[in-house]
Order: sequence, then C-alpha cells, then structure tokens
Amino acid sequence: MIRQWKTDLRYAWHSKLFAGMLLFFFAATLLIFFLNDQKARDVYISYQHSLEFYQESGADIEVELKEGYTILEDNRNGGSIQNPLAYYHAMLGAALYSMQPAYSVPLVCKSALMFFPILASFFGLIWVSSDQKHKTLRHRVQRLGKQKSLWTKQLSGF
Repeated sequence: MIRQWKTDLRYAWHSKLFAGMLLFFFAATLLIFFLNDQKARDVYISYQHSLEFYQESGADIEVELKEGYTILEDNRNGGSIQNPLAYYHAMLGAALYSMQPAYSVPLVCKSALMFFPILASFFGLIWVSSDQKHKTLRHRVQRLGKQKSLWTKQLSGF
C-alpha cells in the first residue's frame, strides 16, 4: 500500500499536476489579496466623495464623525444610511485593518473556505481521471484490492 502511495505521488510530481495545483492555489491567494485591495480602494473613494460633500455643505467634519451612523434601510440593490461620512469612515478603518500584514494569514484562511474547496475538487477530478485515462484502474484494483486502492488514492490526493 505504501509502495502504491509513493507511486501515486511520483506520478503527480512527474505529470506536473502538483505544480499546476500550486500555481492555481497561488493564483487564488493573489486574487483574494487583489479583491481585498479593490474593496479598500472603493471604500476610500466613497469616503472621499462623502468628505467632499460634507465640506461643500459646510458641516463640521469632526462632529459628524463622532456622531456615528445608522443604517435606515438595507437591501441587495442599495439602502439608505444616516450620516454616510461616519459609515464610510468606519468601513475604511475595517478595510485598512484587514490589509495589515499581521491579518493576511487569517484573511487567506477565511477566504480559503470559499475558493479552495472548488479548486481542490477540480484537481481531485483530474487526479482520479488519470487512472481512467491511462487505463490503470483495473490493474490497481487487481494488485491491491478495491479498498486499498481507494485508500491509497485518497491518501495521495490528500
């Protein structure tokens, strides 16, 4: 069983499947950081627009920020917020906090719960289909038995 497990891992290494998996996982991690950066930029632009509006109307910025905000209506297409300057200030603080280097590992782990199972199932299908493609499934089962064959495939895929 261990010999078959080593054979599976050797096949994954030589077929460049392992490199492809690492490349896609790395690309997904970069996508997570890019989306986080875009969210922070969008919130910053909204904060700047709100700040300009409050300055043009002659409002006291410090008082408005200390006052806080209230979400009056929230639905999928939009909503209404009382004191949007304080809202965007709070959202900007949260976005900048999530961009700190100390928070990068939890951000990737949190986002990995969404993206990585999809990528892992895609590569799992490629991994399992390799026996079908090369017509080695019957030989594996005859050599190891059905249960051991499934277990070694699961272990090497994990």
